[in-house]
Amino acid sequence: MELSRTANSIDESTEASDGRHSTGDTEIPCDPGIQIVIDTYSPVAVGRVLGDVDILTSPSLALALAELAKSDTPFVLDMTNVGFIGTSALSVISDFATSARYEDISWTLAASRSLRHLLAATGIDTKMSVCRSVEEASRRVRAA
Repeated sequence: MELSRTANSIDESTEASDGRHSTGDTEIPCDPGIQIVIDTYSPVAVGRVLGDVDILTSPSLALALAELAKSDTPFVLDMTNVGFIGTSALSVISDFATSARYEDISWTLAASRSLRHLLAATGIDTKMSVCRSVEEASRRVRAA
């Protein structure tokens, strides 16, 4: 996974010689096949996921969700550009949605059409707010 935090579209991440990226005080191991960029916008942060989320990269997705949930800032998880999503990734999303509900974490998922269908077919969409676009998700999470 490539995790970088940006503010006002300026990439502030640094890459160490061992292939890890620094996000301020936190270094996250990189996994091939997925890129997650966290853009901090006031008052909503956006975690953009690019690539395939499968059994190898699902732990990176879980780590990114934990990073986004650390602050009190509402956030959008943007999965509109995910090419493939495996059942392990669906499990990560479902588990996070359950935890977020109990911990009062304000977030919304922006999902591609195929991901929205998977979430509906599995019933996971009942655990969270799911939108078609980042813009719609941002409006919804701010209104919550």
